[in-house]
Amino acid sequence: MRLQEYLDRKGSKWKTTTVARLRCLAGYDGDPDAGPAGAQSRMVHNIWNEMRLRCAVWRGLCEGLRNAPEEPADVHVAVTQWARTPGSALAGPPVDRPTTCVYATCVTKWRFCTWLRKQGLPFATQAEAENWVNRLLDQPDVVSHRQELEDVLLKRFLMWATFDPDDHTCDPRSSLPATANSVRACLGLATCDEDDDLLVICYTLPTRVVARFPVVTTACASTPWAEYWAPADPGEPWGWTQPWPNTNQARRPEVVHECITGATLALPLCEIWP
Repeated sequence: MRLQEYLDRKGSKWKTTTVARLRCLAGYDGDPDAGPAGAQSRMVHNIWNEMRLRCAVWRGLCEGLRNAPEEPADVHVAVTQWARTPGSALAGPPVDRPTTCVYATCVTKWRFCTWLRKQGLPFATQAEAENWVNRLLDQPDVVSHRQELEDVLLKRFLMWATFDPDDHTCDPRSSLPATANSVRACLGLATCDEDDDLLVICYTLPTRVVARFPVVTTACASTPWAEYWAPADPGEPWGWTQPWPNTNQARRPEVVHECITGATLALPLCEIWP
């Protein structure tokens, strides 16, 4: 369901407030956490174009906007809180993929090491965490990587992932660009981490975990909001990345799912450089 359809059912009072708050947000570029100039107007466009959310999720947005002051920063906070409400960020419908599908997700080495420390791994400093990751990267067998990471969540909130659409058991890295910045451009990752090393993590999903379409709540749950993202067109079998403009990178399949541990790693972690 689209937001416009939901508002048509609710009546003019809800519509007036929601439209006014979103118009206010569309002109907001004053906070670094909100993303680069133009990011807010693009996300408002995506909110109106999103068609894969249920009534209950749209109701949460409208209620949050109704209670928010008509100030851009407050509306931005209200939308982010809506997106982070339990169940909202992963509210997209399931994507039909075989259980043996190999997925790939990417994260900067610095962010990964920071996340390891936040999970309580015994590293007194960031340098200790990086040295541990470097030693792990030197081990060529995936069994060692699984053993070290089997109880470690690979990311903090949720995981965006890509895969090979033609061969679900194929190593997704084989069709990714060769450099970290090209991978960022291909996957539409945040430009704020440009020129940092990337870790590529390949895995299968545990049977209890469902791959889903990324929806606008997924994009708004991050900080900053996903800079390059748009809802998939009707009839698409999964989401698609939105590559950086003027980079000549081809789009790739894209899904999201809840965070998992390294217990189902399919390949050793891999580091690529800018």
